[in-house]
Amino acid sequence: LPNDELIEIVHKRCGLAPPHCKIMIEVMKELQQVRQSSQIFAGKHGFITTRDLLRWAYRQPTIEKELAEHGFMLLGERLRRESEKDTVKKILEKHCKTSLNIDRMYEEKYEELMKDEKNVVNENKITDDSISITKALKRLYVLMSACIKSKEPVLLVGNTGCGKTTVCQLLSRTTGIPLTILNCHQHTETADMVGGLRPVRNKE
Repeated sequence: LPNDELIEIVHKRCGLAPPHCKIMIEVMKELQQVRQSSQIFAGKHGFITTRDLLRWAYRQPTIEKELAEHGFMLLGERLRRESEKDTVKKILEKHCKTSLNIDRMYEEKYEELMKDEKNVVNENKITDDSISITKALKRLYVLMSACIKSKEPVLLVGNTGCGKTTVCQLLSRTTGIPLTILNCHQHTETADMVGGLRPVRNKE
């Protein structure tokens, strides 16, 4: 699609200000150019698509700094290599005309979430369970909170013990959203999760 049409689509569908839509299209354009030259975004999970653009716009950033922050959380955090994340960060800083301190960003956003009056419990109640609120856990908490707020699906990938289940439990407690845990194995089928019809055998 031509850039002008993309700007109009994002503006009308997501209600984002046209200047911000233009910045997003410029970021997308440069990221695609970087992909073509270095293959940083090779593969279906790395390519910057219109769907990524709409997810970014639906988060409704109000200023350029928020635009850059949500852009990094969506586009940069799914990359594995620090050099690739740094490339995304620099492109966002360039087009949004701001600077990003990633560690401080997560720290500030975590503090804001803990002060939110909508939370059922505060951080003091959480730490009663001997859970260490580390930098990595705060990062996960902020990322998942943004997804929940925008009603986006979440896929957590990582080694055993890195905090995937713990952050889900914390979010359930602080937001009041019920948490259902289903342990899967090699024989798990779709019907085990969504239900299904089973015939009654030997019925007299």
